[in-house]
Amino acid sequence: MKNYCRKLLMVMVTTIVFVSCARLDIPPVNLVTNEDIFTTTNGITAYFARMYSSLPLEDYRYSHNRAWNNERVTHNVGGITGEAVGRDTQMRPAAHWFQEGYALIRDVNVFISTLMEYANYHDPENVEHWIAEARMIRGFAYMTMAKRYGGVPIVNEVIDDYAAALLPRNSEEEVWDQISEDFQYAVDHMRGDSEDGRFNRYAAAAYKAHAMLHAASIANFSTIRHTDTRNGGALVCGIPAERAADYYRQAYEATKIVDEGGYSLYMNEWQEGNAEAQYNNFMNLYQRVPNSESIFVRYFRYPELPHSWDAIYGPLQYAIGGLSGGLTPSYDLVSEFDGIGDFVDENNRYILYDNTMGPFEHAEPRLRATVILPGDSYKGSPIEVYRGIYTGTYPVDGLTKLYDINDNFSLYNSNPNLLTSISNIEQQYYTLPNGQRMRAAGLSGAFSSENRGSRTGFHLRKLLDPTIPPAEVDNFRSESDWVDMRYAEVLLTRAEAAYELHELGQDGGNYIEEAFEAVQLIRRRAGANLMAGSAELNRETIRRERRKELAFESKAYWDQVRWRVFSDMFPDNPVRRLKGALAFYVPSEDKWFFDVKGVELGNADRVFQELWYYVDIPADQISRNPMLIQNPGY
Repeated sequence: MKNYCRKLLMVMVTTIVFVSCARLDIPPVNLVTNEDIFTTTNGITAYFARMYSSLPLEDYRYSHNRAWNNERVTHNVGGITGEAVGRDTQMRPAAHWFQEGYALIRDVNVFISTLMEYANYHDPENVEHWIAEARMIRGFAYMTMAKRYGGVPIVNEVIDDYAAALLPRNSEEEVWDQISEDFQYAVDHMRGDSEDGRFNRYAAAAYKAHAMLHAASIANFSTIRHTDTRNGGALVCGIPAERAADYYRQAYEATKIVDEGGYSLYMNEWQEGNAEAQYNNFMNLYQRVPNSESIFVRYFRYPELPHSWDAIYGPLQYAIGGLSGGLTPSYDLVSEFDGIGDFVDENNRYILYDNTMGPFEHAEPRLRATVILPGDSYKGSPIEVYRGIYTGTYPVDGLTKLYDINDNFSLYNSNPNLLTSISNIEQQYYTLPNGQRMRAAGLSGAFSSENRGSRTGFHLRKLLDPTIPPAEVDNFRSESDWVDMRYAEVLLTRAEAAYELHELGQDGGNYIEEAFEAVQLIRRRAGANLMAGSAELNRETIRRERRKELAFESKAYWDQVRWRVFSDMFPDNPVRRLKGALAFYVPSEDKWFFDVKGVELGNADRVFQELWYYVDIPADQISRNPMLIQNPGY
């Protein structure tokens, strides 16, 4: 069906372009008219195909500086959130989506108004479903804009007159209420089933929960207030605090509707107490799509619609075409997971391990499925990620930590007792006591100036496709699907909304117990430490669970925006550097130690300006429409 829709749309576009103009008083026979489109199911399907292709999912092909639909994205948002050190990542606000947003909204409005003219050609139930589906897409468009700009003009009808289109911005509150209305209409009028890659009523409920949680957070945590004094004092940035409880309640209630769809956490390979089975289960959550957990998916297929995730972010030892290691998970993220061993003892001396997997032996299986740990297997081989070899005499009472954990700038190659790799992947070798020669950094490790190996001691595993043969890993060859909404996020939304309702003193439910149960379900599936009871639950517990469960799924940035925590992440220094945990081999002991310190390689600097909580209204749009007021600070 997906390929069929794509081909049908191409045929329609082609026929529109090649129009005969010999007799202007006779309709060209090869012109596709509204009647051709709106009187057939195939025509309706083609129209939806175009709208879905414009849907702004922040998937494999999105980045803040290259925006959408770029098959070779290297500037992943994970480098901004602190989830990883990005080779090419630049700190900047989210990508613009203003003119594009109104183009999609107009498509929806045209669809709704025109479909009503031809409604008698179709089953009334189909018409009802299609209008609801279109409003779902419109709500998604408004949501994407509201996250970036706050209040924007609400346009729910087709406007062809230029003067009539010069509208001021609605308040941010009004826009989120419009999003709620569109999503709720979709919940009430869409069917529960759908074709792959299209919304149904349960997807609408899931996204309503997602949107209302964002709105509630703005009302609860944001102190930014920006008023359009020319438009009756509309609060275009910021939402009154008294709306927080209502939005949290809408989010909470929407998650309950999702439950009616029969979704559940993916547990097909999961086994109690079996870490390997739990690891494989979490891996297959992304490899076996669709499944019981996936609610809305964008499907990729080579060669029609590929991406380059595996080529850009895979480990160096499987790289071809000059790519790899474009995003390497930070120790800041890795340390959030349960069960990681210590790297130094109480005297600040390194703890020695038998192998590079030693500190992670008891880590929750979800970590292994998210990050390639040093020495762990990928595509049948251990991934070698070392920083060097300690060639000095190892002290009897242990080696004191060489660098302060916050040291961002000292290079390891300045220490005479450390043999490290050098630039351009040129390896330094060390002859071991048994006569074997060992690479200083392994096959995928950190190099002094080469940006293709790991800069943090880890490689990304999540969303990589382990089934692609190494020889086929290249640009525009990946076809793993993007799960934009899954049931785990719904549970986390329920937990957060319920907890915040409790904190706001709201009655009407056993909110703390429900939040506890939702988080506990996710932790159990992940193989993480279970909480003893709801008394252990707090705001940070829930947020930490989101950071772990949804890492690298384009959720963390917007979580940090809506929680207004970017400012807290840079309390003392406008530049924050991320940390790595780098392995060093000690030949005399045949052991390994790990050094945790600020990352010395790659673009680890992170700066956040508070004005970035809202993106600037594009200057050309303000020039065209003087009724638009700019966001603060721009």
